[in-house]
Amino acid sequence: MPDEIKDSLVLAGKRLQAQMAMEGEERKKKREEKIRIEGEAAQKLQREEERKRRDLFEKEKIEQERKEQEIREATVKKETSEQLKKQVEEIKGGGDGLKTIRTLKDDRDNLVRAQGLSVIGIAIKEEEKKAEIRENTSVSSGTNLIILATSIFLILLGLGTGFYAYERYTKGSAGVTSPETIHRQSILSSDAGVAFDVSQITVNDLTAKIKNEVRNPPDLRLGSVEGLSFYKKDSAGARTGVTASEFLLSLGSEAPGSFLRTLDSEFMFGILSSAENAAFIILRTESYDKGWAGLLDWDNKTLARDLYQILTALKPDEDLLTEKFEDLIIKNIDTRVLKDKGGVIRIVYGFLDGEKTIAIAGSKQAFIEALDRFSILRPVTR
Repeated sequence: MPDEIKDSLVLAGKRLQAQMAMEGEERKKKREEKIRIEGEAAQKLQREEERKRRDLFEKEKIEQERKEQEIREATVKKETSEQLKKQVEEIKGGGDGLKTIRTLKDDRDNLVRAQGLSVIGIAIKEEEKKAEIRENTSVSSGTNLIILATSIFLILLGLGTGFYAYERYTKGSAGVTSPETIHRQSILSSDAGVAFDVSQITVNDLTAKIKNEVRNPPDLRLGSVEGLSFYKKDSAGARTGVTASEFLLSLGSEAPGSFLRTLDSEFMFGILSSAENAAFIILRTESYDKGWAGLLDWDNKTLARDLYQILTALKPDEDLLTEKFEDLIIKNIDTRVLKDKGGVIRIVYGFLDGEKTIAIAGSKQAFIEALDRFSILRPVTR
Protein backbone atom coordinates (compact mmCIF):
# COMPACT_ATOMS: atom_id res chain seq x y z
CA MET A 1 0.00 0.00 0.00
CA PRO A 2 1.44 3.41 -0.90
CA ASP A 3 2.67 5.55 1.99
CA GLU A 4 0.33 8.40 1.09
CA ILE A 5 -2.73 6.16 1.48
CA LYS A 6 -1.43 4.85 4.82
CA ASP A 7 -0.92 8.37 6.10
CA SER A 8 -4.45 9.33 5.05
CA LEU A 9 -5.93 6.33 6.86
CA VAL A 10 -3.93 7.05 10.01
CA LEU A 11 -5.01 10.70 9.99
CA ALA A 12 -8.66 9.73 9.47
CA GLY A 13 -8.43 7.29 12.39
CA LYS A 14 -7.04 9.95 14.67
CA ARG A 15 -9.79 12.35 13.65
CA LEU A 16 -12.40 9.70 14.36
CA GLN A 17 -10.90 9.00 17.79
CA ALA A 18 -10.89 12.72 18.61
CA GLN A 19 -14.50 13.08 17.51
CA MET A 20 -15.55 10.09 19.62
CA ALA A 21 -13.72 11.50 22.62
CA MET A 22 -15.46 14.86 22.23
CA GLU A 23 -18.85 13.20 21.94
CA GLY A 24 -18.17 11.18 25.10
CA GLU A 25 -17.22 14.31 27.04
CA GLU A 26 -20.36 16.06 25.83
CA ARG A 27 -22.54 13.17 26.98
CA LYS A 28 -20.76 13.22 30.35
CA LYS A 29 -21.47 16.91 30.76
CA LYS A 30 -25.14 16.42 29.88
CA ARG A 31 -25.41 13.55 32.36
CA GLU A 32 -23.79 15.61 35.14
CA GLU A 33 -26.04 18.59 34.37
CA LYS A 34 -29.10 16.34 34.52
CA ILE A 35 -27.98 14.94 37.88
CA ARG A 36 -27.37 18.47 39.21
CA ILE A 37 -30.81 19.71 38.11
CA GLU A 38 -32.54 16.66 39.61
CA GLY A 39 -30.59 17.15 42.86
CA GLU A 40 -31.57 20.81 43.14
CA ALA A 41 -35.20 19.94 42.45
CA ALA A 42 -35.13 17.30 45.18
CA GLN A 43 -33.54 19.74 47.66
CA LYS A 44 -36.14 22.40 46.81
CA LEU A 45 -38.95 19.90 47.33
CA GLN A 46 -37.41 18.81 50.65
CA ARG A 47 -37.12 22.43 51.86
CA GLU A 48 -40.73 23.09 50.90
CA GLU A 49 -41.90 20.01 52.80
CA GLU A 50 -39.88 21.06 55.85
CA ARG A 51 -41.39 24.54 55.71
CA LYS A 52 -44.92 23.11 55.51
CA ARG A 53 -44.24 20.80 58.45
CA ARG A 54 -42.80 23.69 60.45
CA ASP A 55 -45.80 25.94 59.69
CA LEU A 56 -48.19 23.14 60.65
CA PHE A 57 -46.26 22.52 63.87
CA GLU A 58 -46.38 26.20 64.83
CA LYS A 59 -50.11 26.43 64.17
CA GLU A 60 -50.75 23.27 66.19
CA LYS A 61 -48.57 24.62 69.00
CA ILE A 62 -50.50 27.90 69.14
CA GLU A 63 -53.83 26.07 69.09
CA GLN A 64 -52.65 23.73 71.87
CA GLU A 65 -51.55 26.68 74.01
CA ARG A 66 -54.93 28.33 73.46
CA LYS A 67 -56.74 25.18 74.59
CA GLU A 68 -54.49 24.82 77.62
CA GLN A 69 -55.19 28.46 78.56
CA GLU A 70 -58.94 27.83 78.31
CA ILE A 71 -58.59 24.76 80.52
CA ARG A 72 -56.58 26.72 83.09
CA GLU A 73 -59.14 29.53 83.13
CA ALA A 74 -62.00 27.06 83.51
CA THR A 75 -60.17 25.33 86.37
CA VAL A 76 -59.53 28.63 88.17
CA LYS A 77 -63.14 29.65 87.72
CA LYS A 78 -64.37 26.33 89.12
CA GLU A 79 -62.01 26.43 92.09
CA THR A 80 -62.99 30.03 92.84
CA SER A 81 -66.69 29.15 92.69
CA GLU A 82 -66.21 26.19 95.04
CA GLN A 83 -64.14 28.30 97.45
CA LEU A 84 -66.79 31.03 97.59
CA LYS A 85 -69.53 28.47 98.07
CA LYS A 86 -67.61 26.92 100.93
CA GLN A 87 -67.06 30.33 102.56
CA VAL A 88 -70.75 31.16 102.33
CA GLU A 89 -71.69 27.81 103.88
CA GLU A 90 -69.20 28.38 106.69
CA ILE A 91 -70.64 31.84 107.36
CA LYS A 92 -74.21 30.54 107.40
CA GLY A 93 -73.40 27.54 109.57
CA GLY A 94 -71.14 29.38 111.99
CA GLY A 95 -68.72 26.43 111.73
CA ASP A 96 -65.86 25.72 114.07
CA GLY A 97 -62.64 27.49 113.34
CA LEU A 98 -64.31 30.74 112.26
CA LYS A 99 -63.50 33.90 114.13
CA THR A 100 -66.15 35.02 116.58
CA ILE A 101 -66.38 38.40 114.83
CA ARG A 102 -66.02 38.57 111.04
CA THR A 103 -65.61 42.06 109.68
CA LEU A 104 -66.85 43.30 106.32
CA LYS A 105 -63.28 44.20 105.44
CA ASP A 106 -62.12 40.59 106.02
CA ASP A 107 -64.84 39.19 103.77
CA ARG A 108 -64.24 41.81 101.10
CA ASP A 109 -60.50 41.15 101.03
CA ASN A 110 -61.05 37.39 100.71
CA LEU A 111 -63.42 37.87 97.80
CA VAL A 112 -61.06 40.26 95.98
CA ARG A 113 -58.19 37.82 96.37
CA ALA A 114 -60.33 35.09 94.86
CA GLN A 115 -60.57 37.22 91.67
CA GLY A 116 -63.85 35.64 90.80
CA LEU A 117 -66.45 38.24 91.85
CA SER A 118 -67.19 41.65 90.42
CA VAL A 119 -67.39 44.72 92.67
CA ILE A 120 -71.18 44.54 92.55
CA GLY A 121 -70.99 40.86 93.49
CA ILE A 122 -68.97 41.77 96.60
CA ALA A 123 -71.58 44.30 97.67
CA ILE A 124 -74.36 41.74 97.13
CA LYS A 125 -72.60 39.15 99.29
CA GLU A 126 -72.10 41.67 102.07
CA GLU A 127 -75.71 42.77 101.88
CA GLU A 128 -76.90 39.16 102.07
CA LYS A 129 -74.99 38.66 105.33
CA LYS A 130 -76.46 41.86 106.75
CA ALA A 131 -79.94 40.67 105.75
CA GLU A 132 -79.45 37.48 107.76
CA ILE A 133 -78.62 39.56 110.83
CA ARG A 134 -81.62 41.83 110.31
CA GLU A 135 -83.97 38.85 110.13
CA ASN A 136 -83.14 37.91 113.75
CA THR A 137 -82.92 41.38 115.31
CA SER A 138 -85.13 44.43 115.68
CA VAL A 139 -84.22 47.55 113.71
CA SER A 140 -86.02 49.81 116.15
CA SER A 141 -83.31 49.80 118.85
CA GLY A 142 -80.73 52.57 118.90
CA THR A 143 -77.88 50.07 118.88
CA ASN A 144 -79.14 48.43 115.70
CA LEU A 145 -79.62 51.81 114.03
CA ILE A 146 -75.98 52.59 114.68
CA ILE A 147 -75.00 49.19 113.34
CA LEU A 148 -77.13 49.75 110.23
CA ALA A 149 -75.55 53.14 109.53
CA THR A 150 -72.10 51.72 110.05
CA SER A 151 -72.90 48.85 107.70
CA ILE A 152 -74.01 51.19 104.95
CA PHE A 153 -70.82 53.19 105.34
CA LEU A 154 -68.71 50.06 105.19
CA ILE A 155 -70.56 48.82 102.13
CA LEU A 156 -69.84 52.09 100.31
CA LEU A 157 -66.24 51.91 101.44
CA GLY A 158 -66.06 48.34 100.21
CA LEU A 159 -67.44 49.32 96.82
CA GLY A 160 -64.82 52.02 96.41
CA THR A 161 -61.95 49.83 97.58
CA GLY A 162 -63.10 46.88 95.50
CA PHE A 163 -63.50 48.98 92.39
CA TYR A 164 -60.01 50.42 92.83
CA ALA A 165 -58.53 46.95 93.32
CA TYR A 166 -60.38 45.66 90.27
CA GLU A 167 -59.13 48.52 88.11
CA ARG A 168 -55.57 47.99 89.31
CA TYR A 169 -55.76 44.30 88.61
CA THR A 170 -57.22 44.50 85.11
CA LYS A 171 -55.62 47.66 83.74
CA GLY A 172 -52.44 48.41 85.66
CA SER A 173 -51.40 51.73 87.21
CA ALA A 174 -52.79 55.03 85.90
CA GLY A 175 -54.33 53.60 82.74
CA VAL A 176 -51.11 52.01 81.45
CA THR A 177 -51.06 48.35 80.49
CA SER A 178 -49.03 46.41 83.03
CA PRO A 179 -46.20 44.19 81.73
CA GLU A 180 -48.04 41.08 82.89
CA THR A 181 -50.98 41.76 80.59
CA ILE A 182 -49.20 43.13 77.52
CA HIS A 183 -49.48 39.83 75.67
CA ARG A 184 -53.25 39.76 76.32
CA GLN A 185 -53.98 43.32 75.22
CA SER A 186 -51.65 43.80 72.22
CA ILE A 187 -52.68 43.83 68.55
CA LEU A 188 -51.11 40.37 68.21
CA SER A 189 -50.71 37.69 70.85
CA SER A 190 -47.33 37.39 72.57
CA ASP A 191 -45.84 35.02 75.11
CA ALA A 192 -44.19 37.54 77.47
CA GLY A 193 -44.16 41.30 78.03
CA VAL A 194 -42.12 44.19 79.40
CA ALA A 195 -42.77 47.95 79.67
CA PHE A 196 -40.30 50.82 79.17
CA ASP A 197 -40.49 54.36 80.55
CA VAL A 198 -39.57 56.84 77.79
CA SER A 199 -40.37 60.03 79.74
CA GLN A 200 -36.83 61.37 80.09
CA ILE A 201 -34.59 59.30 77.85
CA THR A 202 -32.37 60.15 74.91
CA VAL A 203 -32.69 58.62 71.47
CA ASN A 204 -29.42 56.75 71.94
CA ASP A 205 -30.41 55.37 75.34
CA LEU A 206 -33.82 54.20 74.09
CA THR A 207 -32.25 52.61 71.03
CA ALA A 208 -29.69 50.85 73.25
CA LYS A 209 -32.42 49.51 75.57
CA ILE A 210 -34.46 48.11 72.69
CA LYS A 211 -31.38 46.64 70.97
CA ASN A 212 -30.40 44.89 74.21
CA GLU A 213 -33.90 43.44 74.55
CA VAL A 214 -33.84 42.23 70.94
CA ARG A 215 -30.38 40.74 71.39
CA ASN A 216 -31.12 39.17 74.78
CA PRO A 217 -34.86 38.51 75.21
CA PRO A 218 -36.04 36.61 78.31
CA ASP A 219 -35.73 32.83 78.38
CA LEU A 220 -38.23 32.11 75.62
CA ARG A 221 -38.34 28.99 73.51
CA LEU A 222 -37.72 29.34 69.79
CA GLY A 223 -40.73 30.72 67.99
CA SER A 224 -42.02 32.66 71.02
CA VAL A 225 -42.69 36.40 70.92
CA GLU A 226 -41.99 39.03 73.59
CA GLY A 227 -44.16 42.15 73.48
CA LEU A 228 -42.75 45.56 74.45
CA SER A 229 -44.90 48.50 75.58
CA PHE A 230 -43.85 52.09 76.19
CA TYR A 231 -45.21 54.75 78.54
CA LYS A 232 -44.36 58.22 79.83
CA LYS A 233 -44.91 59.98 83.16
CA ASP A 234 -46.14 63.50 83.82
CA SER A 235 -44.96 65.78 86.64
CA ALA A 236 -47.37 64.10 89.07
CA GLY A 237 -46.06 60.65 88.22
CA ALA A 238 -49.18 59.54 86.33
CA ARG A 239 -48.52 57.23 83.41
CA THR A 240 -49.91 57.43 79.90
CA GLY A 241 -49.28 55.12 76.97
CA VAL A 242 -47.10 56.26 74.08
CA THR A 243 -48.79 56.53 70.70
CA ALA A 244 -47.37 55.08 67.49
CA SER A 245 -46.29 58.50 66.21
CA GLU A 246 -44.69 59.40 69.55
CA PHE A 247 -42.80 56.12 69.58
CA LEU A 248 -41.34 56.62 66.10
CA LEU A 249 -40.37 60.20 66.91
CA SER A 250 -38.78 59.14 70.22
CA LEU A 251 -36.45 56.94 68.16
CA GLY A 252 -35.29 59.99 66.23
CA SER A 253 -36.81 58.66 63.02
CA GLU A 254 -37.45 60.95 60.07
CA ALA A 255 -40.69 59.27 59.01
CA PRO A 256 -42.73 61.63 56.78
CA GLY A 257 -45.23 63.74 58.68
CA SER A 258 -47.92 62.81 56.17
CA PHE A 259 -47.39 59.15 57.13
CA LEU A 260 -47.35 59.77 60.90
CA ARG A 261 -50.64 61.68 60.71
CA THR A 262 -52.41 58.66 59.20
CA LEU A 263 -51.44 56.32 62.08
CA ASP A 264 -53.75 55.17 64.85
CA SER A 265 -52.41 55.60 68.37
CA GLU A 266 -52.26 51.84 69.01
CA PHE A 267 -49.18 49.90 67.90
CA MET A 268 -47.13 46.85 68.90
CA PHE A 269 -43.42 46.10 69.15
CA GLY A 270 -42.66 42.38 69.18
CA ILE A 271 -39.45 40.34 69.35
CA LEU A 272 -39.26 36.87 67.78
CA SER A 273 -36.99 34.40 69.58
CA SER A 274 -35.11 32.53 66.85
CA ALA A 275 -31.63 31.55 65.72
CA GLU A 276 -31.15 35.19 64.75
CA ASN A 277 -33.51 37.26 66.91
CA ALA A 278 -35.42 39.94 65.04
CA ALA A 279 -38.21 42.35 65.92
CA PHE A 280 -41.32 43.65 64.19
CA ILE A 281 -43.49 46.74 64.55
CA ILE A 282 -47.24 46.60 63.94
CA LEU A 283 -48.90 49.90 62.95
CA ARG A 284 -52.41 50.80 61.87
CA THR A 285 -53.24 53.48 59.33
CA GLU A 286 -56.55 55.16 58.61
CA SER A 287 -56.05 54.80 54.85
CA TYR A 288 -54.31 52.13 52.77
CA ASP A 289 -53.47 54.59 49.98
CA LYS A 290 -52.05 57.24 52.31
CA GLY A 291 -50.20 54.65 54.41
CA TRP A 292 -48.63 52.94 51.38
CA ALA A 293 -47.60 56.26 49.84
CA GLY A 294 -46.02 57.33 53.13
CA LEU A 295 -44.09 54.05 53.44
CA LEU A 296 -42.77 54.33 49.88
CA ASP A 297 -41.61 57.86 50.59
CA TRP A 298 -39.99 56.73 53.84
CA ASP A 299 -38.18 53.68 52.37
CA ASN A 300 -36.77 55.92 49.65
CA LYS A 301 -35.20 58.14 52.33
CA THR A 302 -34.42 57.03 55.90
CA LEU A 303 -36.50 53.99 56.86
CA ALA A 304 -33.49 51.64 56.92
CA ARG A 305 -31.36 54.09 58.90
CA ASP A 306 -34.23 54.82 61.34
CA LEU A 307 -35.30 51.25 62.15
CA TYR A 308 -32.58 48.76 61.21
CA GLN A 309 -30.82 48.76 64.60
CA ILE A 310 -33.93 48.27 66.75
CA LEU A 311 -35.30 45.56 64.43
CA THR A 312 -32.07 43.53 64.25
CA ALA A 313 -29.88 44.73 67.18
CA LEU A 314 -27.14 45.18 64.55
CA LYS A 315 -25.33 48.24 63.29
CA PRO A 316 -25.95 48.65 59.55
CA ASP A 317 -23.13 48.86 57.03
CA GLU A 318 -23.12 52.03 55.00
CA ASP A 319 -23.35 49.88 51.87
CA LEU A 320 -26.65 48.47 53.12
CA LEU A 321 -28.08 51.94 53.69
CA THR A 322 -27.43 52.78 50.03
CA GLU A 323 -29.36 49.75 48.76
CA LYS A 324 -32.87 50.27 47.41
CA PHE A 325 -36.04 48.52 48.54
CA GLU A 326 -37.58 46.18 45.99
CA ASP A 327 -40.94 44.47 45.53
CA LEU A 328 -41.41 40.87 46.66
CA ILE A 329 -44.44 38.64 47.28
CA ILE A 330 -44.28 36.72 50.59
CA LYS A 331 -47.10 34.24 51.28
CA ASN A 332 -49.38 36.08 48.82
CA ILE A 333 -48.63 39.44 50.50
CA ASP A 334 -47.20 42.34 48.46
CA THR A 335 -44.13 43.50 50.37
CA ARG A 336 -41.10 45.75 49.99
CA VAL A 337 -37.75 44.30 51.06
CA LEU A 338 -34.23 45.58 51.62
CA LYS A 339 -31.53 43.01 50.80
CA ASP A 340 -27.83 43.08 51.56
CA LYS A 341 -25.09 42.31 49.03
CA GLY A 342 -25.55 38.59 49.68
CA GLY A 343 -29.26 38.75 48.87
CA VAL A 344 -30.38 38.27 52.50
CA ILE A 345 -33.55 40.18 53.45
CA ARG A 346 -32.70 42.67 56.22
CA ILE A 347 -35.95 44.69 56.38
CA VAL A 348 -39.38 43.80 55.04
CA TYR A 349 -42.71 45.60 55.31
CA GLY A 350 -46.22 45.13 54.00
CA PHE A 351 -49.93 45.19 54.86
CA LEU A 352 -50.96 42.06 56.75
CA ASP A 353 -54.61 42.48 55.79
CA GLY A 354 -54.17 44.38 52.53
CA GLU A 355 -56.04 47.27 54.15
CA LYS A 356 -54.78 49.06 57.27
CA THR A 357 -52.49 46.84 59.37
CA ILE A 358 -48.78 47.37 58.61
CA ALA A 359 -45.90 45.13 59.71
CA ILE A 360 -42.26 46.25 59.49
CA ALA A 361 -39.83 43.45 60.40
CA GLY A 362 -36.09 42.87 60.72
CA SER A 363 -36.20 39.51 58.92
CA LYS A 364 -38.43 37.50 56.61
CA GLN A 365 -39.01 35.00 59.43
CA ALA A 366 -40.18 37.72 61.84
CA PHE A 367 -42.55 39.12 59.19
CA ILE A 368 -44.07 35.68 58.55
CA GLU A 369 -44.48 35.10 62.32
CA ALA A 370 -46.39 38.39 62.61
CA LEU A 371 -48.51 37.46 59.58
CA ASP A 372 -49.33 34.01 61.00
CA ARG A 373 -50.34 35.40 64.40
CA PHE A 374 -52.43 38.09 62.75
CA SER A 375 -54.17 35.52 60.51
CA ILE A 376 -55.10 33.42 63.56
CA LEU A 377 -56.63 36.40 65.42
CA ARG A 378 -58.33 37.98 62.40
CA PRO A 379 -62.06 37.10 62.17
CA VAL A 380 -63.14 35.19 59.08
CA THR A 381 -65.46 37.24 56.86
CA ARG A 382 -68.11 35.67 54.69
